[in-house]
Order: sequence, then structure tokens, then C-alpha cells
Amino acid sequence: MNTSIIFSIVSLGCGFIFILYVTLSSVDLGICLLSLIAPDDNTRESVLTAVDGIWHANQTWLVILGAALFAGFPTFYSSVLSSMYMPFLALLVSLIMRGIALEYRHYAQVKQPWRILSGIGALAIILCLATILTQLLTQQLPGQTSPAFATLFPVITLLLVALSIFLGSFWLDHATPNKQAGLRQLLLFLLSIGGLATLILAWVLRFIIMSAPSMTPNLTAWLLTLGTIALIAVFMIVLRLQSRTLALPWALVLAGCVLLAFILSLEPNTMFYLQSLSRDASPAHTLTFQSILLVLVLPPLLYCNVLAYRHFGKQST
Repeated sequence: MNTSIIFSIVSLGCGFIFILYVTLSSVDLGICLLSLIAPDDNTRESVLTAVDGIWHANQTWLVILGAALFAGFPTFYSSVLSSMYMPFLALLVSLIMRGIALEYRHYAQVKQPWRILSGIGALAIILCLATILTQLLTQQLPGQTSPAFATLFPVITLLLVALSIFLGSFWLDHATPNKQAGLRQLLLFLLSIGGLATLILAWVLRFIIMSAPSMTPNLTAWLLTLGTIALIAVFMIVLRLQSRTLALPWALVLAGCVLLAFILSLEPNTMFYLQSLSRDASPAHTLTFQSILLVLVLPPLLYCNVLAYRHFGKQST
């Protein structure tokens, strides 16, 4: 098989896993954040109950992403880890802290501190992810001036918070049975504000990184395609919300389109990173094995993730 084709399969696989992790983990992170603004402890528990059956599967994609990068691009993997030990260590501690809080709250005699800790842990995870993404985006590119860390970090943090609230509100709207009219209106308001803030902040971040867009015919075609898919997703979201059926899949499609459009619009920065990855990639036989593994493993893993959402979504309604 052609080496460039193998490299494309592995690169697309890693990108797909990254988008899956960002979007799916935003669901449970958003629910944990929303639990922090719950008016009382009983409401906080009912909010967190909605995430009990799905957060384990969502975090699996982070492990898969790390393994895929380690196998396909070991030089990039080692350089990123060695330059950002503290943010990754803080991310690991935050993931453990939130996981313990979500699980141990069922067995603790005093449950309220663990419920609050799960929300604080979600906020800490978002801050760690924002730090890592900001440091990656502020790396110096040839002939360009990288944006300052202090400029990008708050925008990326708010973007991740908005995305989490947007997607978490969808799942909470579906997984919370016997909702009062006021609660549903609040959730619809939160997902509307979260979605609008996500689009605005992604647009702002795009022009902070690269103020002069480089529109090529291929990029234009991609953006038009993604825009069409996004409009269909918005239409389906409105229909699902009106019929009170699960709208989260279409919300994930919409979020994925926004993230992919953002990544593609960073051309030529995106091409620079791909060229750097191609120089530091594993040998051809390793990439061939990894590409076959990705094609065989990703569909059943994704199917199991979908089954988890369907199973626990039915239990909640």
C-alpha cells in the first residue's frame, strides 16, 4: 500500500478520535459543570445520575488517542509530553479526582462534598485541556508570530466550557425524567446559549490564531459541505427537541462540524503540522499495521459507545 495513503488513514484516524474525545467528553463534563449550579443537593444528585452510565466510555477515547499517537507518531508524542509534563500530570490528577468523586458519592455517608468535587474536577479537566491545547497552538510556525498564551488561554477555556454546557444540556434534557416545564425551559436556554457561544468563540479563536484566511477551492468546498451538514443537524435538533426525543446525536454532528471546520480553516498551519508529523512518523510497516487496526477496532468501539448512550438513555426515560 502507498505510504502516503497509509499516513492519511492513520492521521485521519487520530483526528477522528480527537474530535470524538472532545465532543463525547464534553457531554459528561458539561453535566458535572451544571451540577455546580444546582439549587440544592438533591437536584445535584439527579443531575449527576444522568452521567453515571456514560462517562467511563467517553474517557476511553482519550486512552485510545494516546495509544494511536504513541504508535504512529512517537517523536511527536514524546516531544509533547516532555514539554508539558505538568499540564498532563494535572490532567491525570483531575481525571482521577473526578472519577473517584463520581463513583464514591454512591457509598460515602456524607455525599455532598463528593458531588461538589465531581463538578470541580470537571472544571479542572477543562482548564488542563485548555492549557495543553493553548501550548500546542502557540508553538512558533515558520515566518509567523505565534499568539500569546495569555490571549488564547481564556478563549479556549471559555470555548470548552460553552461546548460542554451545550452538549451536556442535550443529554440532561433527555436523561432527566419527569421534568417540570421550568427546568426544561432552563435546559433549552442553556443549550441555546452554549451553542451560540461555541460558534462565536470558535470564530474569535480562528481569527486570533490567523487573521488573514487563506481560502482555496478545496477548503471552500469542504467548508460548504460542513456548513450544509451543520444546517441539517440544526434542523434535526429543532425537530427532536419539539418531539422530545434524543437530539444529542445531531448535536454531536453539529459540534464535530464546527471543530473540523475550525481545524481545516487553519490552513496552511494544518499542512505544516501534517508535514512535521509525516517526517516523524513510524516506519511504513508500523503505520500499515496501525491503519488496519484502526479500521477494524474503531467501528465496534464506536458502536459500544452508542449502545451505552441508548441503554442508559432508555433507563432514564
